[in-house]
Amino acid sequence: MHDRDSKNTAKSVKNWLSSKKFSVLDWPAQSPNLNPIENLWGLLKSRLWNSYDSQSTSITDLYNRIQGQWEQISPDNCKKLAEIMLKRISVVLQAKGCEPNIKNK
Repeated sequence: MHDRDSKNTAKSVKNWLSSKKFSVLDWPAQSPNLNPIENLWGLLKSRLWNSYDSQSTSITDLYNRIQGQWEQISPDNCKKLAEIMLKRISVVLQAKGCEPNIKNK
């Protein structure tokens, strides 16, 4: 699922996806974000931000921090993010495709 952002529509990206036999959904530019992975990335970023007093000192340190926080995200966390999608979709449909301020809690 790609919007029409240039990094997603570059010829090299299209060729790579095609060579790997990926099917890509056409997604309108600036469409409401209904992809739960974005919320998962937000959760990971929040955990990283709140778990350390200082920035990473190396790529290895950053990798280890990310890996450690990723491993602490439970299947229940992922399930909750997926369940939120029903509410998000309903609200976007009620707004006729616009993305109003949606609360995830």
